[in-house]
Amino acid sequence: VEGYFRRVHNKVERVQSAIDETVTLQTIANVGEDRTSGLEMMLNSGYFRWWDATLSANIYHYEIEGELYGDAFSRSSDSWSVRMNNMFKVLPSTSLQLDGRYNSPQVSAQGERKSYYSVNVAIRHEFIPRQMSATLQFRNVLNTVKWASVSEGRDFYNEREFLPDTPIIMLNLSYVFNNFKKDRREGGNGDEGDEMEF
Repeated sequence: VEGYFRRVHNKVERVQSAIDETVTLQTIANVGEDRTSGLEMMLNSGYFRWWDATLSANIYHYEIEGELYGDAFSRSSDSWSVRMNNMFKVLPSTSLQLDGRYNSPQVSAQGERKSYYSVNVAIRHEFIPRQMSATLQFRNVLNTVKWASVSEGRDFYNEREFLPDTPIIMLNLSYVFNNFKKDRREGGNGDEGDEMEF
């Protein structure tokens, strides 16, 4: 368990303003400063040789304040996120990874970013141990990821929702050409160097 406090000056965010009734301008601006304080927790369970599970969570209080288009603002929210990562050893050279995460809503300079959750699956097989492998990934398996937000200003109110093209399937092939160990060499003072793996 770790506690933290973070303060950002000249916070950069995407902001919007209304040009007329049908056109809004989206740009990037320094909106002020933000402060985040919270707890990060991680639990790793390796009780079984065939299953390794990691649970991590972040609970925090977020504040942002400043001035935008001549108007002062101050917003805050209590937010949290959680992630569960499972690694299963299916065969000596094949593993299955199941990953799930959730992010709660969080305020911004002009509104709020909505919550979302996702589930990802990956299968990895080593053809040559520590040298050649293939990984097949399925991202956003349940098609639940969407980036939604609400923004409002003096003369506009805007709800946006972006749905990525999902699910995403990727195949990665990896081959390591220089899988070697550093030689022990005599140092200038007569000491042996540390042995390292790459």
